Amino acid sequence: MPTATTTKKTTTKTAKAADAATTVKTNDATVTVKQPTNSKKRTTVVVATRPAAGFIEFLRERAVVGLAVAFVLGTQIQTVVKQLISSFIDPMFQLLFSGNKALSNRTFTLHFEGHYANFGWGALAYTLIDFLFVAFTIYAVIKLFQLDKLDKKPAK
Repeated sequence: MPTATTTKKTTTKTAKAADAATTVKTNDATVTVKQPTNSKKRTTVVVATRPAAGFIEFLRERAVVGLAVAFVLGTQIQTVVKQLISSFIDPMFQLLFSGNKALSNRTFTLHFEGHYANFGWGALAYTLIDFLFVAFTIYAVIKLFQLDKLDKKPAK
């Protein structure tokens, strides 16, 4: 709901009588009401709006810009963490476990009554490590730059 920020009463003198005007400025518009002293004249209401004001207010209230920045930042952090895992974590697993398979390609096979099933445990482990690294990195960035204190409103 728009709130009035300024109320200004002015008197404009014409040749015959004085007209009173009241101006109210809100976040979205400026409303001017002109009331003539002569009863034969009509009251005039002039509304001047800012077309983008409602959209800008929506962005501010809903923190859409912050959400967009967080989305882009999270995507980029995920890209960096995935590269970190494939560059450092995968080679360490190759040293610890035999073979030249990357962690995400590790599987085990279960045999049961002539049937078998391959389970990709490496892909699950890779995804869990990726998630933990991304979560920790985002948490560290938020705490390091004190971004958690930006949205807090002062207590009244």
